[in-house]
Amino acid sequence: MTTSKPATLTDAAGRTIRAGDTVGGTTSGRYQTTVLGPVVQFGRGKVKVRLTNRPDYGGLRDANGDDVWISTDRVFLVHPATERRFKGFRTPDGRVWTVAARTKGVLWEAPLVPQRYEGHRLRSVYQGKLQPVWETTPATAQAAPGSCDCYGPTLHGRHCPAAVVHWGRDYNATVWYRDRDGAWWCPDGLDARGCLFLRLNGDPAYSAVPVDEIETEHGPLRPTDHGTEVPYGALPELAD
Repeated sequence: MTTSKPATLTDAAGRTIRAGDTVGGTTSGRYQTTVLGPVVQFGRGKVKVRLTNRPDYGGLRDANGDDVWISTDRVFLVHPATERRFKGFRTPDGRVWTVAARTKGVLWEAPLVPQRYEGHRLRSVYQGKLQPVWETTPATAQAAPGSCDCYGPTLHGRHCPAAVVHWGRDYNATVWYRDRDGAWWCPDGLDARGCLFLRLNGDPAYSAVPVDEIETEHGPLRPTDHGTEVPYGALPELAD
């Protein structure tokens, strides 16, 4: 007897997940990684997610454009595909790369470019500078004109009330933070519990760390006036 793969699953909060929905979560194992991206495949108690929040290149770890499996008890729904859908990646030359149809494995293509690339090759060509592109459905745009065009806390506009995450106290998930030693921390996402994770210097070479662990080791985090859209190298040195 054969068993078919499920058409839907539920996340850690019991919400239904369907193909194309954007989810976030934390992988298990020694090297835990916070992931964000669309669901591309279902398995038994797990989903395959296409990464959109890891701009690494040249390393061995999974990064933007790669697919990773994650168990549903470590996943939370960010927004359904009926509201907002992942389209592809925009590169610094303005091209938008989408998944090529009718190919074995995942290949990325762009208009007027004869070559198709696997994820690691595309990241290498553009030194990891792949910016995810999202499409808001017409129904959603009409239902909420002028509203914030994003759904996960770390994806909202800086002054949007929905960007605030409560974990012991309130944290704005769209600004840089500094610890008591002056080190910079960039919000990276939430885990299935709703806990905010941050990454030292916003550098993907470092693992994202839960905010409570950071504050236990490095003291209270102080929010700055700099949004997470500002690259680490462009942050000013604040006077003590």
